[in-house]
Amino acid sequence: MSIHHKPRPPVELQILECLNVRMNLSTDDQLTYKNLKKGHLGELKFSRMLEKTLTKPPLLLYDLSLQQNNSKFQIDCLPIFNYKILLLEIKNFEGNFYFHNDNWYVVETRKEIRSPLMQLKRSELLLKELLQKLDHKIQVESYVIFVNQEFTLYQAPINSSIILPTQVNRFIKKLNNQPTNLNRRRTKLANQLTDLHLTDSSHTHLPEYTYEKLKKGIVCKNCFAFYTLISNSNIKCTSCGTQEKIRTAILRNIKELHLLFPNLKITTSLIHEWSDAIASKRVIRNTLRDNLTPVGNGNSTYYVFTTTTPTFIYT
Repeated sequence: MSIHHKPRPPVELQILECLNVRMNLSTDDQLTYKNLKKGHLGELKFSRMLEKTLTKPPLLLYDLSLQQNNSKFQIDCLPIFNYKILLLEIKNFEGNFYFHNDNWYVVETRKEIRSPLMQLKRSELLLKELLQKLDHKIQVESYVIFVNQEFTLYQAPINSSIILPTQVNRFIKKLNNQPTNLNRRRTKLANQLTDLHLTDSSHTHLPEYTYEKLKKGIVCKNCFAFYTLISNSNIKCTSCGTQEKIRTAILRNIKELHLLFPNLKITTSLIHEWSDAIASKRVIRNTLRDNLTPVGNGNSTYYVFTTTTPTFIYT
């Protein structure tokens, strides 16, 4: 049995991605959005490096949100081998930093930042406690992986848990020496951790927004401009030239609305308005019937997703 998860964009990032093109975000919200986006891109970059370099991949779990002793902690990447687990914190930092007396600073401003090593140590401690609780005895090694080639850390400690950009490829190649003929205990552990993943949908750092104040329309999946041209069964972005099937674009727009307003009843008229009437009600109704489940009859009909709404709307 093989379990392999891809890095998933945080729901907070997806919501901010949608809001960014439909309203004016504050400076703080823009910064949060850019930081989340940059972090996710760093995780994607590292996952592609693993796929490219590992000849016999271990069990790979990404973006685990766990809780132990009423303390929540996040794990970016967790490769599970037969004899050890690697707890990997992926950082997409860019710029010049220096390390002094266990503290981290920005070179240009001398401003102190939160130590990635302290964050890593906390997660490692909580993970070990959780593994003990689950009755799994396995070695845990933890590392902070810096994936951005534009990152420099001066006075970096030797033999630490820090993997610099120039060391990442060698670090991954060494993982090929680890046995991956996993036993049932390791597979059970991967399943247990996946089951314990927290899916709390409360987002405390989101700006306030209402349906009435958001710009309506269908957003281009490539450049995030609003589609303006329909031809036959396709829709075209006049900003970048991207073409897409109308139904595919409408379905994505439905998912976006449900992500932003999960309590709204999805109707043909609502999606017609949300799409700024760029597609006919007939096309929208057919798209809803083919992809969602109808509830009720006639003018009172609304549609629901039979499963949890898929992620990856844009990101």
